[in-house]
Parts: sequence; structure tokens; C-alpha cells
Amino acid sequence: FLGRDLGFGIESSMTAEEAYKIYIVLFNRTYSDAGYSVFRRSFDFLQKNDSPNHSITSAMDKQDKELLLAPRGKSAYHEMSTSEDVYCQVKQCLVDPVLPTLQSIYNSVDLREAGLTTLSYDQAGCGLCWAFGLAGLLENSILRDKANLNQFWQNQSNYLNLSTTFIGVNMKENSFSQMCSGGESYYSLPYMAQHFKTVELDEHYPYSKLYEAKVDWSAGKKYPPIIAEENYLLPFKTYKYFGHDTPAQKIFFDKKKSWGKVEAAMIKSYLSRGIAIIAGMHAMGSAEFRTYNGNSYMERDCPKYVSDHQILIAGYGHKNGVPVWVAKNSWGRDWGSQGYFYVPQGKNDFCMEQEAIVITPLHYNESELHLTNIGDQSRKMNKMLDPDSNKLIENLGWDALDSRKITIIVVSVVIAVVIFAILVVVFVLLFRKIKKFQKQQVRQQDPMLLYENRLI
Repeated sequence: FLGRDLGFGIESSMTAEEAYKIYIVLFNRTYSDAGYSVFRRSFDFLQKNDSPNHSITSAMDKQDKELLLAPRGKSAYHEMSTSEDVYCQVKQCLVDPVLPTLQSIYNSVDLREAGLTTLSYDQAGCGLCWAFGLAGLLENSILRDKANLNQFWQNQSNYLNLSTTFIGVNMKENSFSQMCSGGESYYSLPYMAQHFKTVELDEHYPYSKLYEAKVDWSAGKKYPPIIAEENYLLPFKTYKYFGHDTPAQKIFFDKKKSWGKVEAAMIKSYLSRGIAIIAGMHAMGSAEFRTYNGNSYMERDCPKYVSDHQILIAGYGHKNGVPVWVAKNSWGRDWGSQGYFYVPQGKNDFCMEQEAIVITPLHYNESELHLTNIGDQSRKMNKMLDPDSNKLIENLGWDALDSRKITIIVVSVVIAVVIFAILVVVFVLLFRKIKKFQKQQVRQQDPMLLYENRLI
């Protein structure tokens, strides 16, 4: 019997080995025991879960070692002297958000439609998600500043693709950034502000060359900029933190709890200005994530905080009627919704609502509020957000009710129903007593009734 079509001619009735043979041809893979082991778990998930949101994707065999963030330990900075400076590098060299929360926001924002984010590229077998997330954040700033940049960067804007190779190799002195062994974009931002002269283009230092050659980033080599000096650009504003420059602003960073409506309102304020947010999430061991095809949103509980993958939040709105975040992954355009995905707001699925870091574009006018026409766009792109009214609404933070609010509401409703039932019973009993008392009064006052009662 034929099974369900899982995509690309692979059916659920096949064995994992049969499906894998087709898969490696389709996606130009070389057979490996490790790759097959991961694929088999993903395929088993598809066989057991008949969902339109999951099917064969290019990430079916992606191993957990490709989802790595550097441990948050001691930094490699040695030039620091005071304890405050050490704190800045060892813990978090992050300032508080500079831009205020907006009182009104668009009811949906998708930076893809506004032309303020770029294509998703595949990090392949290298744990450089941190560099891809960082590049996405910087690309957003360049696109946001397009009108104020020189002709060189304006010409790049249609096909902008910054070099993650350049970022990764030149971050080697930063112990939070360890090339394919993992990294941490939050801590890399201050290092970039203090040690980089510019960002670079992927065409000058292609990521494919890095991955194919397995570049030894620890060999003491740095990549010099190739673009002309007059085009050097670090596309962010910096702020002083214990005497050091940092562009990184912490909206939220907490290992014990997820952000609330205050932080959600702040994140939506930045997105309404056309500014993307970098965030962390828990993707390791997740067949849901590997097999996600972008048809709708996806869910996965976060029982305990884990951050092993970094992504870019690029919008918010509704997907199939559910309030969601829009996020950009680094697994290429054959995965998800052309490399993007949706998760519900207010539920901390995939532990995605516990980290949020932002930068201010270099030429951003801090008195400016919403970016013109950044709300609901044409919605003509495939698998995009639900259409809406493209109007400004009150910024309440959550569109959705989180679990705590739902619990409070349910308990309140139950209590209200019980109280109402008690009042109804009391009212009925009281009403009966009053009616009985009235009848007795009437009988005592009417002699005919008294006479009839005697006859009876």
C-alpha cells in the first residue's frame, strides 16, 4: 500500500533506509552513518505525525553539533584592567535599549515584505549560526540606512550578502566566537565595534570556500578587508559601557523566565521602526524543527531554558489566525518558509522568548517613530502572514494570552460561575419563602378563604 506523500517522492510507507537513499541524491549528500542516524529520527517523526506543517526538508540530517553557541565563560580579552572592564567582557557588555517603546504600532510587520531583510543561506555542517545571525542583523541595518549610504552600498542593497567567513575568522580573539565550534553574537558585537574597521561581502570571502576548505581559524590568520577604504562601514551606533564602545542593547536576557508584555511591546516597537532583533532558541534534538516546511506555525515546549541556536526576529502578526513571531533561520531556503519560520507569541516555544538583543542603525533618526509603509504589505509572497488592516493599533505587547493569563481567566470564570450558582439557589429559596409568606398573609386577611379552609 502507498503511504502518505512526505514530499520529493518520499512516502511514509518506505523504510528510513529507502527514504535516505532518495534523500541524499535529492540534496547532494554523501552517505554517512551520523547523517543517516539523524535522518532516521526525523523520518520516524514524520511517519508518526501526520501534519501539514512537517515534511521532507533539506535539514532532515542536520546534526546537533551544527547548532552550537560558545560557552558563556571567561573572555579572551587581555587588555582590560579594571574590574568593570572585565565585567563588560566576561558577562554582558550590553546597554539598555536606547529607543523608547511606541504607544502605537502596526498590527503586523514583516521585514521581508518591506525589503529590510535578506535571503536565508545554509550554514551547512558548521556551527556558525551566531555569525549568520549577526550578519542578518547588520544587513538589516544597512538596508534600513540605504538612503544615507554611499553609492557602493546602495548598489549592494538588492542582493546584499555579508561575509560570515570574514566575521568568523576575524573574531578568533573573542573567546565567545569559535568559528564552526560555536559562538555568541551578543558578545561579538562589542568586539566588532572595538576591533573591526568594516564589514565585508560574501563575494570577497565566500562562505562555501570556508566550509569546503575547513579553514583553521585558530592559525593566527586574519582576513583583511578587500572593499575600498572609502566604503568601510560598521552599520551601527555605539554607546559607552564602562568606557568601551558597544552597539549591543539588551531588551531581555534571562535564563529563568521568558519575556513579558513589556518586552514584547518593546520588540514590536523596534520592528515597527524596521529594526530586526537577534534572539536565541532551543533547536537541538528537535525533529519538529528539522522537518518544518513553513505551512503554518510550529510549537515545542520549553520546560527548561536552553539556548543552542541563534536566529533573527523579522516580524510579527498572525499566521492561520494565531499571533506569531516571524524569524529567519540559517538553514537555507529549502527549509521552512523560504528559510523563515513562525512560532506563537507569548508561549516561549523553543525557548525563543528569553533573549532579545538589538542595535541601532548608524544613520537612524532617534526622533523617528514608525517606518512609513512597514505595516501589512501586499502579502503576495508564498506562505506569508495573514492579511490585516494595515492600521496602527495600541501597543499592548501580547496579541495572545499566555498560559498564566489563561489559567487566571479560567479560574476566575469558574469562581464566577460558582458564585452565580450559589446566588441563584439563594434567590430561588428566598423567592419561595416570600411567596409562601405572602400566601399566609392573604389567607389570614380574607374571611372567605378562612371559611373555605374550615370546610375543607
